[in-house]
Amino acid sequence: MGLALRGSAAGTAFAGYESLNRLQSRVFPVAYKTKENMLVCAPTGAGKTDVALMTVLSEIKQHIVGGRLGREPFKIVYVAPMKALAAEVSHPRRAQWRQEFVRPAADAG
Repeated sequence: MGLALRGSAAGTAFAGYESLNRLQSRVFPVAYKTKENMLVCAPTGAGKTDVALMTVLSEIKQHIVGGRLGREPFKIVYVAPMKALAAEVSHPRRAQWRQEFVRPAADAG
């Protein structure tokens, strides 16, 4: 896995990746480490969806308190250009993210 992801929540979410591609490496410092707005334009298959997921993880990490997702409500809106992409983004990663960031009510102490 690329050095940029090691030791971060993004590192867990992208655990199957050996490294980020060129586009993802270039925008990672802004996408994951800042709250700056960004616009990414690149060809199909260039990794834009994963960049968007980095920004989602960046927002989630802002709400982690003591190693757990805090109780303060927040929303993340992901706008996908087509229904199939929205399904692709939400389905395979949903269980992984739930396991990583959401604790059962009994643990919420």
